[in-house]
This record gives sequence, C-alpha cells and structure tokens, in this order.
Amino acid sequence: MLVIGSMICGSSYKECLSNKKLYFVAFIRLLFIPIAIYFILKLKIDDPLLLYIPVIVVSTPIATNAAIMANEYNANSSLASQAVFLSTLCSVITIPLISFLLFK
Repeated sequence: MLVIGSMICGSSYKECLSNKKLYFVAFIRLLFIPIAIYFILKLKIDDPLLLYIPVIVVSTPIATNAAIMANEYNANSSLASQAVFLSTLCSVITIPLISFLLFK
C-alpha cells in the first residue's frame, strides 16, 4: 500500500474521481463480474455456501499488483494506482451490497 500511496501522490484526487473510465472499470470488476460468476456457477453448484464464496472473492477490489507491475514495466502506473484506489474505495459499498444480495 505504501507503493500505491507514493504513485497516487503524484496525481490529484480530482483527476482520479473525475475519470469516467475508472468508474467503468470499477463497475465491471466489482459488480458485473461477480453477478456473471453467480449466474454461471449457479448452473453447476447446488450448495449455497460453495456458490457464495467465489462470488464474494471475485467482488474484491483490483489487486495492488496491477500498479506495481505497471510501474515495473514502465506502463501508466499513475492510472493503475488510481484504479486500485477507486476500486478499493468503491468496494466499501459493493462488497456489503453483494453479500446482502447473496444472503438475504
């Protein structure tokens, strides 16, 4: 997290929060993929607990390795660290939402 913090330090939070592409990536990662995994696995798995565990696991935010690898290979590490930051921030809402929908 220190590496991510140092990468984010170079950009403003307004730049991160105003980038619409980052919201799209966060939506896909935090909501669309878990819902798709739920419906795919529901066809094969009957036990609710075995179904819910992978859905909750894939609803976690983007791994910090994305920003670290971007930095290592001279890619856009600022954008990658902003994506990690925004997905982590949004996951505060989406993980409980996914859990609520699964266990209601």
